Amino acid sequence: MLQETAQSTSSSPPAATSTISSILLTAKQKEVSSSQKVSNSQSSDKSDSKNRDINCSAPTVANKKSDHSFFSSDPSDSKFLNIDAYSDTSRATESKSTSSSSQAETGQSTISSEQKSGSFMDLHTLHPIFKSFLIGSVSGTCSTVLFQPLDLLKTRLQQAPSPAQLRSFSPTVPFSAATTPISMVSIVSQILRNENLFSLWRGMTPSLTRCVPGVGLYFATIHGLKGAFNITGEPTAMESLLLGMTGRSFSGVLMIPFTVIKTRFESKVYQYSSIREAWRCIYAQEGVRGLTCGLVPTLLRDAPFSGLYLMMYTSTKKAIGPEWMSDPTFGPYVRFSAGIVAGVGASLVTQPFDVIKTKMQLYPDKFTSVRHVVPYVFQRYGIQGYFKGIMPRMIRRTLIAAMSWTLYEQLIHSLGLK
Repeated sequence: MLQETAQSTSSSPPAATSTISSILLTAKQKEVSSSQKVSNSQSSDKSDSKNRDINCSAPTVANKKSDHSFFSSDPSDSKFLNIDAYSDTSRATESKSTSSSSQAETGQSTISSEQKSGSFMDLHTLHPIFKSFLIGSVSGTCSTVLFQPLDLLKTRLQQAPSPAQLRSFSPTVPFSAATTPISMVSIVSQILRNENLFSLWRGMTPSLTRCVPGVGLYFATIHGLKGAFNITGEPTAMESLLLGMTGRSFSGVLMIPFTVIKTRFESKVYQYSSIREAWRCIYAQEGVRGLTCGLVPTLLRDAPFSGLYLMMYTSTKKAIGPEWMSDPTFGPYVRFSAGIVAGVGASLVTQPFDVIKTKMQLYPDKFTSVRHVVPYVFQRYGIQGYFKGIMPRMIRRTLIAAMSWTLYEQLIHSLGLK
């Protein structure tokens, strides 16, 4: 009995060992299986989360591929390349839109600059006669403002002195001494003493109203006549004489009412407060004749002056030589010097008609025609009476003409009208 028990005990260990080994092997296989399941579930979760991220980043592509799965868990799959291509296409589209917008802005700025350039070209391509009018008006404005005091002094010297004026110069001078000479210095001192410095520019508004369009019309007429008669380059002496006389006659006839108003403004015989009041008073008291009085001596003064001035001006420039006239540094000074020479000679010749014109415009009731003024001036003042006010007028007309022609020709050359 005991022996059987012992034998059974001695034979049982190998069987138990094999049983335990099989149990441990089974447990290990289960553990490996469970770990594989966990690993597979984790990889599946990662793939799903990755697909969700890609779907969120490209919803339009996912919607287009709704019939099958667009994405694959394999990174080397070509569908991932489609995502990169989509991103590149999107960036290229954005770049093109940015480029097109910048091109549009550049185009708008180019159009704006072209419009500005076009507006300048429109101004630059105005009719040459109209440009001559504008340039002449600019030159006439500058010269009129600068030399208005000389015109006022000339008018005061030429008007007949009244008793009040004589007593204002010197209280001891009797009225019978009407021929007492009055100088420019005494008139200036009287104005500064009784009025103020700006009174030397009295009558500047009617002077501008007359001279600015008048000078513009003068230059425009000359330019138009040159084109009509095909005069190129510098005109001859006779052509210059006729051009100057015709141009000044045309503007002088049109501007005669303002010439009358300017002369009366500058004197102390009339006390007008404005151009409108002067126009209304003259027309009410004297009619159209009052607004045109002194037209004949005005034309006899202005037409010869402009003709002689232009003739001597062009002759002097020809004598100097084109090399000096075309010099960019000395050209304007040479033209100005030629204008002074021409202005002095033209002023001396036409001064008597200026005296006659002033008398007729200041005293229309007493002097109704030229034949009434000529003997009066000679009997009253002698031959020197026809040259009263020669110095301020000669200085003013010479400087105005020289400055006007210098500015005019300089601007004409700059704009390419010659």
